[in-house]
Amino acid sequence: MQRLLTLTEVMERLTLGRTAIYKMIRAGKFPAPLKIGERASRWPADVVENWLQDRAREAGHEINRAA
Repeated sequence: MQRLLTLTEVMERLTLGRTAIYKMIRAGKFPAPLKIGERASRWPADVVENWLQDRAREAGHEINRAA
């Protein structure tokens, strides 16, 4: 089963705050979360990692995937 990340986990992985992440989502610059309940949202871990890899490549860097 695919690991799903909470907002807190995404914030830690991106080193960004809640407001910055949601601004990026509204601007179409970061993937929207999956709604898994009325008040619960999660991001598939591979989606977040792929997004990070893409940003690193655009900047001319390579990062290691988290285990």
